[in-house]
Amino acid sequence: MHDRGKPGLLHDFVCNVMQAQSSCEEIINGDRLFNLQENPTSKSLRHDQITIAAYQNGIIDSKKFTRPEVREAIRQYEYELGYTSLNDYPLTCLSRSQTAKLLDTSLQHEKQMLPKFFASSAGEDILRADFDTPQAQLSFCGVDAEKVINDEAWRGFFEKLNK
Repeated sequence: MHDRGKPGLLHDFVCNVMQAQSSCEEIINGDRLFNLQENPTSKSLRHDQITIAAYQNGIIDSKKFTRPEVREAIRQYEYELGYTSLNDYPLTCLSRSQTAKLLDTSLQHEKQMLPKFFASSAGEDILRADFDTPQAQLSFCGVDAEKVINDEAWRGFFEKLNK
């Protein structure tokens, strides 16, 4: 289930556990796990989180702009800034203790659902190692929308947008 030569946890689950060939090929060939420009789910989520924070803090007038309009404006501004990675944003991540609890829960579920695999050389030890990679750690992070909307450059963007 855990193949060190592949993209990581999602790849392992889709390709090895679920054996979903088409989805597995999409992950491998499309490299969608790492390219935010091509990942509509993460793209929409981070833009929506920033949009909601801007609305909640009174930075954007909800009567003047719809949520999709603000999301699209944020997406365009992100492109202008040259953002290509989640690392370009301030992040909020799970703490070490939260990540440890998630690992423990994952280990328990894997042991329960896939006992033979869990006991194999590709089981528990590899899952533990996979959780400890920088790539896995980043997957437990999201955009810190409050920091984004309070950033000077982003404030300027929102001011321009409101005019």
